[in-house]
Amino acid sequence: MLSRMYLLAGALCVSSYALAVTPSIGSVTARGEIRIDNQQVQGSGTVFDGSVVETGQSVNSGADLRLANKVEITLSRDSRGTLYSDHFILQRGTAQFGSTNSFRVQAKDVVVVPAEANSSGIVSIDPANSVTVSAKQGTFEIRNTSGASVAQVRPGLPLKFSSLTDKSNANASTILRPSNQSSTLVGGVSVTNTATPATTRVCPPDPLVPCCPGIPSPKCCNPFTGNQCSHSH
Repeated sequence: MLSRMYLLAGALCVSSYALAVTPSIGSVTARGEIRIDNQQVQGSGTVFDGSVVETGQSVNSGADLRLANKVEITLSRDSRGTLYSDHFILQRGTAQFGSTNSFRVQAKDVVVVPAEANSSGIVSIDPANSVTVSAKQGTFEIRNTSGASVAQVRPGLPLKFSSLTDKSNANASTILRPSNQSSTLVGGVSVTNTATPATTRVCPPDPLVPCCPGIPSPKCCNPFTGNQCSHSH
């Protein structure tokens, strides 16, 4: 009997220690069916570093995550991801997020990092495993999993990525563009021209490098200073 009491006391101490070293990093508000770490959640709940959040397939299913570091993430229906204090790994579906710091979202091998304070946007994975990134406010930097910068995404100009891989320290990326856009090859970089088909312009070899001082970012060469460039390797 005494041995059982010691065992029980030991188990309670271990449980208390586990809770102490795994503090909550935020809260979740459930809409419809959602699960956290494979447990059904209704109303509201708590999320921890490494929590797996999954929403149901019904139309009204969704989850609103609010982290202690003021990051907000909204998962749409039929979405799944793993939450950490400094990043979120989207495994399926769509995540909308807003951040005041460098909190990043990873979808497949695409890493999305705010380049400006108070940036917000949407990251989604389609059935073909392509990743679409769109900015609602601010600018996002796109990196591969090795940390190399690949592109920037600004409001009104979403980018769709089929893959971002790093082979022999050389970034090899594929960026899909809408079918109504044209592209040219400048300095070995495929530059997507988002202007109308009747217009032309020359951009620098790397569209992310300013080339026209005094023109609001992103900067491209004259004469169409208001247009933007996206690129793929």
